[in-house]
Amino acid sequence: MAEDLEVTAAEIARLAGVGRAAVSNWRRRHEDFPSPVGGTDTSPSFRLKDVERWLREQGKLQEIPPRERIWRQLDAWRGDHRMSELVAAVGVFLHYLRRNGDAVFAEPSDGRLASTLLTAVAESRPELARFLPARLDERHIPLLRTLIALAEADGAVSAFAQLSDRFAEAHGRQVSATPEELAKLMLDLLPSRVSSVLDPACGTGTLLSAAAARADRVFGQEIDSSLVGLATVRASFTCDEVDIRPGDSLRQDAFADFLADAVVCNPPFGVRDWGHDELAYDSRWEYGLPPRSEPELAWIQHCLAHVRPGGLVVALMPPAVTSRRAGRKVRAELVRRGAIRAVVGLPTGIAPPHGISLSIWVLRRPVDPDRSVLFVDVADMPAELAAVRERVLPVVLGFLRDGEEAPTEISRVVATADLLDDEVDLTPARRVRSAVRPADAKDLARTRDSLATLLSGLTDLIPEVAEGPGAHGATTSVAEFVRSGAVTVRQASVRTPSRQGREVPMLLAKDVLGGTGPSGTTVADDLGQDVRLQVGDVVVAVVPRRVAVRVMTEAGAVLGPHLQLLRADLERIDPWFLAGFLRGSASHWVSGGPVPRLDVRKVEVPRLSLTEQRRYGAAFRRLDQFEHAVRRTATLSGDLVQAMMDGLVVGSVDPIG
Repeated sequence: MAEDLEVTAAEIARLAGVGRAAVSNWRRRHEDFPSPVGGTDTSPSFRLKDVERWLREQGKLQEIPPRERIWRQLDAWRGDHRMSELVAAVGVFLHYLRRNGDAVFAEPSDGRLASTLLTAVAESRPELARFLPARLDERHIPLLRTLIALAEADGAVSAFAQLSDRFAEAHGRQVSATPEELAKLMLDLLPSRVSSVLDPACGTGTLLSAAAARADRVFGQEIDSSLVGLATVRASFTCDEVDIRPGDSLRQDAFADFLADAVVCNPPFGVRDWGHDELAYDSRWEYGLPPRSEPELAWIQHCLAHVRPGGLVVALMPPAVTSRRAGRKVRAELVRRGAIRAVVGLPTGIAPPHGISLSIWVLRRPVDPDRSVLFVDVADMPAELAAVRERVLPVVLGFLRDGEEAPTEISRVVATADLLDDEVDLTPARRVRSAVRPADAKDLARTRDSLATLLSGLTDLIPEVAEGPGAHGATTSVAEFVRSGAVTVRQASVRTPSRQGREVPMLLAKDVLGGTGPSGTTVADDLGQDVRLQVGDVVVAVVPRRVAVRVMTEAGAVLGPHLQLLRADLERIDPWFLAGFLRGSASHWVSGGPVPRLDVRKVEVPRLSLTEQRRYGAAFRRLDQFEHAVRRTATLSGDLVQAMMDGLVVGSVDPIG
């Protein structure tokens, strides 16, 4: 029942809108904080009603969104079920509510309602009945009544979308879901109406749900059988004919003789054990046997084998597939046969894994060979899908319709003959930026104005300072902060990654030095040993003659090698204050061979109140912003100089005066 729901420390932090360290601090400092009622010593659980009462008394309780309350009720209901199966079951109830309203819930007796509701729902949507639980009892009814309130407030479709998103958020390490806006972008590259769409690696069904709005029938396959129900229920909200089957599409193709009008796919990346040896003579490898290290090219050919002649395939691919030497023969055959129509380089961070720049491949099962390929590069844009969509769609759709390109600064059409060199490199950035484009005087003027604006704002970023006391008085070491629990120091776990698994972004030392996003990747550690970065974490990289320090403003990446992480209790330590004094502590170098080290625990920082820390932290943060602005200014200056020189050389611009 609802009063028996339990929550973890992470969920308590979510309730109160604080970091997990704050919850640990409350447990130490407040004797009346609720005692654990379950879980383990390292991950205890607490009774939700006791936690809510304590937070309310302390003035720390935020309003719990309906989807969060339903999520906790689902967690209490779980038992031996997987959460994905419960979300699917709840989705079937939402289907019933959407079609029949909540009249059946007027039954005053929870016991009687529990005995009749399953039959009513199963009769309403018999094609989804297999995803319902075997039985209901009175303890399940409060959850369903809460579900009614959510459906009445937001609509059944929106309510299920919220629960699906919450599932993906809670199980991000095991389930890599395609962002909804990216799924819509991929589907918008298809014709406005098609008869059938197939997704052979459908996951939680985001792509098929988007496809269901424009297709009469949708088909899918998913290796994780527990996700089949969730994906089916999700797509059924917008399409009446949905057929999703469990199994490994490459090894156990459930649609071996089926050809769809279109195929969309976001396959698993980097899975080396995909069946290379046992599938060596498979008829799907029309463009060549994919090397063992190129599973993505196996998925591309699987998709082409399941689309009718002339039909489109839209697939999300990792960047290395465009240029790895092992796959050049298959890429060459795809190009030679005219199967590849367009490759779009996306901004880093637009979809999992967030540390790399993914690309969208648009392919057509050849009828008459196409003699050119469109390359679009928007990798330098911010990771905002609305803006990316606005730039990409007109260019790609125009090319697919007319076979020609209206000249833009983000795209280039390349003849297939020019791609068939020793590398067959299909990297969009290489193909777009290699085009010689005369400088446009208006664009140069805008760039010049942008540079002037940057230069004029630089001085405003430098904080004003006054004469200081000469010394800060009492100091304390980071080691003392660690002993008191105010700071936790972590390093990357030392392990040998599995050869299989989902790739995740990893922050490297060069990223800390350059102030860029995570550029590395690693295989997710199923044992939970990865150090995942949180907003406010202070990351330290040590290089010769320099300590590079960064305060994280985005979460989710894995801490890479040769980095140290300091995680502060935000109610006691300001992270920008800590980062500033770490960076300025050159006196604490320790000789350790040819590569210097900094022992962060020995760094001394002033004993200041949190208010004073934040005052210093604000100054350190402005200096950090100033440093980044200087870097942007230098980059923009170099680009402007080169563009002006090119324009003057080819005669597209003329000097004034």
